Parts: sequence; structure tokens; C-alpha cells
Amino acid sequence: MNKNKLINILARFGYPLMIPDSQPLHDQIEKVLIELVDTDDSRLMEGFPVVLTYCAVNGIAVDYQAILREAKTGGRREAMEKLLLLSWNLMKSENIDTPAGLDVIAGSLEKKYGDIFSAESIPLRRNSSLSVERLRRTYERYIHNLQEGFYTESREADSQYDAFLLHMHLSRLFSPKQKEILLKKYHGDALNKTEREYYSRTVKKKLKALASEDVRNIADTLIRESK
Repeated sequence: MNKNKLINILARFGYPLMIPDSQPLHDQIEKVLIELVDTDDSRLMEGFPVVLTYCAVNGIAVDYQAILREAKTGGRREAMEKLLLLSWNLMKSENIDTPAGLDVIAGSLEKKYGDIFSAESIPLRRNSSLSVERLRRTYERYIHNLQEGFYTESREADSQYDAFLLHMHLSRLFSPKQKEILLKKYHGDALNKTEREYYSRTVKKKLKALASEDVRNIADTLIRESK
């Protein structure tokens, strides 16, 4: 895959080094991630966590074991592991629900590489490295762009944007399990006995507190003052 094609695909995932010409190709996700590890262009490497976040937000499965196996055959295993760990940390920092498959891998990689964000730069391969600060800024800019709705030109994109905001806000207020039960209840899905009890005992009380007029007045006042 040449660089121009890779740049165009990244733009479809919300990382605009140029204007995309169509929607992301979900069946190319693993291939794109491997190509990003193989590139010598740090700008493109910085798009790695963007692609994974797009997948996490939109419920798109990624075969992490497959891309790790593929990276091993080309001597890129360490770079792939570090980028997966970096992406996992960035998603956590922005309260993005990390996929279960990535959680398991990141847990073992943390033991291997430690606090990967403690260094100023992270060596990858072919004498290339990534600036931690630049990577953070790039990712925060991507999240900000999503929040502002820069990529909501179509009705489908609007729906994805709204879903992203909803999940992000809920993640800041509720634990993953609480959010799961809340959404099941909201969508009319059946809860089992344990979930019903947990909803009544914990989640519903949180919702009542959030719906309180006094709490909303305080929030509105503080938000206006901070502008």
C-alpha cells in the first residue's frame, strides 16, 4: 500500500492528513494497522490509536492476535506491542471504553514495558521513534474534532457522532458495567435478576441524582462561569 493510499484511508477514520474520498474500509483494518507499524513516517504512525479508537467507538472487532503474529514475521513485533499499549493508554485517558481483547493484551504489555508514557520519546523500529507529547496532542485533537462534529456531514456520520458523545459522557459518570445495564434498560432489553437488583440499588439512584434540578442548576452555573 503506497503512502498516498494509506493517508487517504486514515482520513476516512477521522485522521485527516487529507480529505477522504469515501467511508472507512472495515475489512482492511488489520492491514491498515500493520501498514502503520511498517511506515517510517511518524505522522502516519500517530494515526494508529485513531484507527483503534474508531473501532472501539463503533463496535468494530479487531483481531489483535492476528496483527501481532503478522508483525512478528516482519520483525515489527515490538513496535506493534508499543503502539497497542500506547493506544490503550490514550483511550483510557479520554474515558473511551477499551475493547476486552485489547485490555487483556495491554495488561501483559504493561508488565513488559512498564509506564510507557514516562519517557519523552518511544523507540519503535528502523531508528524511528514517536514523541509522547506530540502523540498526546494529536490524539486529543482527534477527540476534540469528534466532539465538535467536524466529521458529521452525512446523516450516518451524525448518528455515529451522537453515539460517540453519549458513550463518552456515560463513561465519565458510570462504570462500564453500570453503563451496560443503563443502556440495556433504556433500549428495553431484558435484565437478569442480578442486573435488575443492581440497577435499582445503584444505577437508578445515580440517575435520580443527575436528574435533580438542584444538581443541574449547579452544573449549568459552573459551566457558564468557566466559559
